[in-house]
Amino acid sequence: MDIKHAFGRVIARRRSQLKLSQDSLCERAGIDRSFLSEIENGKFQPTLTTIFLIARALDCFPSEIIKELEDLDPVVEP
Repeated sequence: MDIKHAFGRVIARRRSQLKLSQDSLCERAGIDRSFLSEIENGKFQPTLTTIFLIARALDCFPSEIIKELEDLDPVVEP
C-alpha cells in the first residue's frame, strides 16, 4: 500500500471513531471537504501544515497519525 492510501485510511478511521462527518472534520480543520475526500481516497498527499490541521481537528498529535502509518500491515511503501 502506498503512503497516500495508507494516510487516507488512517484519517478516515480516526474520523469515524470520533463519529465525525467529513463536513464536521473540515469545519474543525479549516479545509475544503473535496480536499479531505481526495486525501481519504489516497488521491492527494497532504502537506505538513495540512497534517497538523487535520490532527488538531481529530484531537490528536500528528505523531500519533504517523505512528499508525508505521504500524500498518502490509508495510507502507514510499
